[in-house]
Amino acid sequence: MALAYPTYPIAIGDSSDTESELTQLKIKGKVKNTLTEKTAQGYKIAVVTEYKDESGLPIGTSDGYYIIDPTTHYTTYSSNTTQLEMQGAKIITSLEVKEIK
Repeated sequence: MALAYPTYPIAIGDSSDTESELTQLKIKGKVKNTLTEKTAQGYKIAVVTEYKDESGLPIGTSDGYYIIDPTTHYTTYSSNTTQLEMQGAKIITSLEVKEIK
């Protein structure tokens, strides 16, 4: 899954929706990106994803945020927790990514 920027200007509090797909797992995700604030580190974008299986039934969520450099628009920090329930197993992952200079 990747962050997709909107093709139009947005302000603090604005959201944009995208869809993503993990074809190997036959999962589709509806992603809501919300520009929540501008910090000293950059733009903070909250990301919430709802995952569904191939028959359209909900199977999990992902919740987190990204910090985007205001000049380069590259992600400098990201924190995300994903919870999926598939084939009788519940999978919870937490991911933190930060730029090392």
